[in-house]
Formats: sequence, structure tokens, C-alpha cells
Amino acid sequence: MLSSTDHQEIDSIRGDHNRLGFALQLGCLRYLGFFPDDLLQIPQVVVEYVAQQLAIVVELLAFYGKRTSTQRHHQRQIQNLAGYRRATTADIVELEQWLLQRALEHDKPTLLFTMACEFLKQNKIIRIGTTRLAHKVSKARHDAQNTIYQSLQSFAD
Repeated sequence: MLSSTDHQEIDSIRGDHNRLGFALQLGCLRYLGFFPDDLLQIPQVVVEYVAQQLAIVVELLAFYGKRTSTQRHHQRQIQNLAGYRRATTADIVELEQWLLQRALEHDKPTLLFTMACEFLKQNKIIRIGTTRLAHKVSKARHDAQNTIYQSLQSFAD
């Protein structure tokens, strides 16, 4: 649901197709923690829901993002509006340490991936790429296994 503040920001954008694209990107960042590569892949029911709030025809979404600079400009605006930021090196180190602690408790990669996404979202950090995040999860699981094996070995000695 778009807030009155959201509507004010969206209303300042020229073109119904741009307003719809902006609103969808805003919702994706807030609810998913990242900007999708292709807004046309968003479920139709979601697009219809947002379009209805804006009184915009759904089909106009096809015209959004013809200029990638528009999409990037909107993403910067949305980041500021929603209070999100891109991950820094320090954020990645913190995520890796956090993941290691979770991996010592849980071994399921899908659970760790989901938890990492939530960690980033709670800290208002735009989710890093899926492949990169999956690699961080894999490394945390590997490091956790080594830590556990070393602990067990010290008991055996």
C-alpha cells in the first residue's frame, strides 16, 4: 500500500508509465530488499494492485525503462526515500561474520540465504546479487563446518 508521502513523490514524476515503474520499484525495494532487473516479471496481480492505487493503466508499464538512465535515477530517488543504501565493504564483512554465526546454528543453505536477505533488509542495505550472496552462504557453511571439526578434534586430543 502506497503512503501519502509515496503518492507525493510519485506524483512529482512525469508520465504515467514512469510513475507506475517508480512505484513498483519502490515496493520491490521495501518488500524484497532489492530492485528487480525486469519489472515485467513482477506478478500481474501486484502490478494491477499498484496501478489501481495510482489510477494508471497496467499496459503502460511496457514503456517504462526504455532509457536505463531513468530507471537508475529513480532507483537513487527510491533509495533516499526508503532510507536504503548499497552495501559497503564493511557491510559485507559484517554480513560474513553474521552468516558464520548463523551457520554454526543452522546448516540449511536456503534458510541461511533467506536469513541473510532479512539481515540486509532489516539494516536497509540493498541486497547484493543472488550469486554473490549464495557464495557468502556457501563460504559461511564451509567455515562453520571447519570450526566445528576443529572443536571436536580438540576434544579428541
